[in-house]
Amino acid sequence: YPTLYALYRILDEFQPKSILEMGLGQSTKMIGSYVKWKEKNQEECKHIVVEHDQSWIDFFRNNFELSSQTEIMQMDLIKVNVTLGNGEKGNVNAYKEFKECLSGKNFDLIFIDGPFGSNPISRIDIMDLLPECLNESFILMLDDAERYGEQNTLKIMTNKLSKNEIKFAQNYYSGEKYTAIITSENLHFFCTM
Repeated sequence: YPTLYALYRILDEFQPKSILEMGLGQSTKMIGSYVKWKEKNQEECKHIVVEHDQSWIDFFRNNFELSSQTEIMQMDLIKVNVTLGNGEKGNVNAYKEFKECLSGKNFDLIFIDGPFGSNPISRIDIMDLLPECLNESFILMLDDAERYGEQNTLKIMTNKLSKNEIKFAQNYYSGEKYTAIITSENLHFFCTM
């Protein structure tokens, strides 16, 4: 799985200190282990995971011990009406109160694998926080980037960064699924590992 390989390399070499993860799962195990290692070495590392399903959160916590520096925020799913620039409309999945809970926080690494995909655009929550939520050096990872909804999300994300004159590099890691990666210009080498 190229996504987990890329994520491992980013954690090992970039060593982010503030991480936002959308969607609780296998990536949480890897990031959670990294955060526990940082904590053991008495290094600060804040990790926020956003997940909608409380029963999945409970199951995960019973089977995987997380660091005290990892916070899981349960946010219910809602439907949001969107219209794209081309006139295409749809009801998309979003996290309730995402913007309110995360405004003012900054991140080195944002890993987006939730909520469930939708059309014509998917996983739109981060749009309300971009680019203010990014630290000067940053990495954004968008999983399932081969899907139509995520492709539209990626276009809007990169347009937003460009409009705010933020220089970045972009690429894909492909396998059974695609993961898009966007980095600050100084971290461009993470796009070609």
